[in-house]
Amino acid sequence: MGGLRIRPLDWGTLETDRSTLTYLRHFGERMEIPCLVWVIEGGESPVIVDTGPPDPEWSSQYHFPMKPRAPHQEPRESLRRIGVDPASVRTVILTHLHWDHAFNNALFPHATFYVQKSELQYAIAPLPVHARGYEAVTIGMRPDYITHTPLTLLEGPAEIAPGISVVPTPGHSPGSQTVVVETSGGRYLLATDTVPLYENWESGNPLIPHLPNAIHVGLVEYFESFRTLERLGGTILPGHDPLVLKREVYP
Repeated sequence: MGGLRIRPLDWGTLETDRSTLTYLRHFGERMEIPCLVWVIEGGESPVIVDTGPPDPEWSSQYHFPMKPRAPHQEPRESLRRIGVDPASVRTVILTHLHWDHAFNNALFPHATFYVQKSELQYAIAPLPVHARGYEAVTIGMRPDYITHTPLTLLEGPAEIAPGISVVPTPGHSPGSQTVVVETSGGRYLLATDTVPLYENWESGNPLIPHLPNAIHVGLVEYFESFRTLERLGGTILPGHDPLVLKREVYP
């Protein structure tokens, strides 16, 4: 669908060590990164991709330090500014279920939520090292995707709406999926945490052209997912790179 366009929204600023996003690089280098939520416009109704992190207090207590939200980063205000009523949203795609990507689901009470079945299966009982990232029930937490989300489970590639599809790209998490959007300016790939920064996709090292996120469950699957992204072609939009916000809309 040629009229589709993608709008990145910033729903919070995290402070982290750059090495958490760039495998074996930049140890000790602090950086601020946005938590991006995406709105795909131009179809019958807006499609939301990911639902962002909890409030800054919760995020800072249990995960990474988050700065107080500016008015434009408040989820409801952010959507209001672009004319989106959360109650009117019918489709939400969750690329994966980590705490900074799937924790404002209750904001969309009438939406159908799409996630890979393998992601939910792992999120319910992950390895201990990943449990906090999912706020897993195995450590006594009650994540939003359990308490507020009627999930539609996918098992592989799927068309979600005309011009919008998902393709599994595991590695960062078992059920990570990339959203493929066909726009008038060509194909765009919302690769989120599979490619958190532009540096992950263009590493500058010819021996390792694509650099994994340091948070991952499987490097073999991760590099196969890089090959999947190469085969798909199109423009990569990373999940946490501040440079994405230099444009209000893509293409």
